[in-house]
Amino acid sequence: VGAGAGGVADVARARDAELQFCYLEGVKQHPDLAGRLTVHVRIAGDGTVTEAAVESRSWDRGKAKGVEACVLHRIARWRFDESAEKTAVYPLILLFSR
Repeated sequence: VGAGAGGVADVARARDAELQFCYLEGVKQHPDLAGRLTVHVRIAGDGTVTEAAVESRSWDRGKAKGVEACVLHRIARWRFDESAEKTAVYPLILLFSR
């Protein structure tokens, strides 16, 4: 999948189970955990993720610290098609609720 904004969203949808796993692990400790997490994803021309970082959040970071770490770890392992662009950064907005 290409690394354009649509490609990032497509990969996120295809990997939704991974991200939901992270969220559900957090819900075990904090049943009321829900919110939006915006991650900026930096993708190199070879399709590897070189950085994934939380840009903003709507939930309590203290309660969601483990979820965020898990999500960032998963995203860092994703691969995209190679691109002529040297590097590109895309926002990825994730919504988590029960």
